[in-house]
Amino acid sequence: MKNKSEDTRIDISFALLALFSLGISPIYNTFLFAIPVIAILLTCYYVTKLNLPNSDLYQYVGSANFAFFTALLIYQMHGMIEMHFLAFIGSILLIQYKNWKLMLPITLIVVLHHVILNYLQFSGNKEIYFTTEDYMDIQTFGIHILFAAIIFFLCGFWAHIFKKQADEILEKSNFLETQINTTNSNIKIANEIANGNLETKIEINDDDELGKALVIMQKNLSVAKIRESEEKFYNIGLAQASEILRNQNDDLVALSRDFLHYLIKYLHANQGGIFILDNTDKKNMFLKQMACYAYERKKLSQKVIQLEEGLIGACYQEKDIIYMTDVPKSYVSITSGLGQDTPRAILIAPIMVNEIVYGIIEMAFFETLEPYKIEFTKKVLENLASSISTVKTNEQTKSLLEISQQQTEALRAQEEEMRQNMEEMNATQEEMTRKQAELSQMLEESRLMEERMKMQEEMMQQGMEELLTTQEEIEIKNKELEKYSIKIMEEKEIEEAKMEMLTLKLKKKENELEELKKQILNISSN
Repeated sequence: MKNKSEDTRIDISFALLALFSLGISPIYNTFLFAIPVIAILLTCYYVTKLNLPNSDLYQYVGSANFAFFTALLIYQMHGMIEMHFLAFIGSILLIQYKNWKLMLPITLIVVLHHVILNYLQFSGNKEIYFTTEDYMDIQTFGIHILFAAIIFFLCGFWAHIFKKQADEILEKSNFLETQINTTNSNIKIANEIANGNLETKIEINDDDELGKALVIMQKNLSVAKIRESEEKFYNIGLAQASEILRNQNDDLVALSRDFLHYLIKYLHANQGGIFILDNTDKKNMFLKQMACYAYERKKLSQKVIQLEEGLIGACYQEKDIIYMTDVPKSYVSITSGLGQDTPRAILIAPIMVNEIVYGIIEMAFFETLEPYKIEFTKKVLENLASSISTVKTNEQTKSLLEISQQQTEALRAQEEEMRQNMEEMNATQEEMTRKQAELSQMLEESRLMEERMKMQEEMMQQGMEELLTTQEEIEIKNKELEKYSIKIMEEKEIEEAKMEMLTLKLKKKENELEELKKQILNISSN
């Protein structure tokens, strides 16, 4: 109850007045009159107080009761003037409620009962007592009423003053309590912020400048913490990605597999795949599945995607990220040992650097992605695109190097073949030289033989028979020599034809060698 101490004092006052009234009853034998009056007054007061505990009505009833107790005691003491002072005591006790309106019931009832009792007493009613005086003129009665009204007015005035002071004190107390609570709250909030708890809810008043400053500081620290967390996410992610890209710089399949597994785990995705552009045939380019993670059978079987096919083809054509949170059930499902479900979000992003798309990555999530994670994905895919470009360049260079090595080996084999042909040609030339030397020797022998024949002709005269015989031998020898010369000439023509054929082959090999050298130079320049 809000006026417990004041009500206690009023209760004690009523108890004392009741006991005092009962105590003086034997003097003029007013016991039977006092008991019902006291019962009625206390019943009205306590019934009102108990039934309306949140109302001030019982205080107005108590104010009236002080006036009625005064009238009762004046009657019991046959108009003793001192009994009139009980009304003033009651008004003084009512000041504690700090409600000047409580002076109205006691004032009105005192004035009415004074007027009525005074009139009835001096009208000849012997059982009505107002004063011990035999007669009170109107002037004395007016002064009596005036002073009583002044006292009641002063009590009401002081009740108003005390109420005003109490309100001011209460307001100051409330303000001081508010300031203390605000200070303690701000201290607690500052400690929470100092301990890194930036999610504390701050409730501030409009005039709490320190609280406003703490709110601003909390917001700035929260923004800084979020920025720091995002930068940490960026830096750690890029460092781990760079490590993978650095370790797998010569195998496109291993690079795709390791990078996809890393990105799936780092972004807490549940499914994904990497499709790399195959531009071997410029007229028939397509996206080839290079790596996948937790794909279902339907998605796993889709190894090749055309550049205009589906969302992946659209991402390749637009060169921009596709992020969906409303995923159709028929698009994809994520399956585990406990069942399957449709993801909440799909991210399809181009693996692109310098506006050149090297492939597409697709990932599915059970949770939505924060914007900074999407930006991180875009950034890390640029690094992947650079690595794919490097790996493709290395593979192309390796392939060209193998082709160059094969052509070099073929050139060496052709050179060896040409060397063997040259050796055979040299051997043929040596054989022709040897045969020419033999022919020269035979011609020399023929010349010597002719000289001998001349000498024999001189001796022919020695005898016909010897001459004929010698002539026949000479003819035979000439025929043999002529046959041998023809044979030598034919062999020479055959050897010259072989020499001509070898020369043509040699020129052809030299042309082929020049063509190979030109191809090597073109490959090196590319």
